[in-house]
Amino acid sequence: MILSAGMMIMAKMLPKSTIMDIGPDFMPMCIGLVTFILAAALAFLNLKKFKK
Repeated sequence: MILSAGMMIMAKMLPKSTIMDIGPDFMPMCIGLVTFILAAALAFLNLKKFKK
């Protein structure tokens, strides 16, 4: 989750596109968001399993 958050922060530092709404930060942000959600789900499931 830390690496995903770092990736999203670094993606926000990329220059914005003046021509279109989707710029060079779009795909790194999507990948960072998806990996963050998957890492959070994995952590939640591991904590749930650990409590049993």
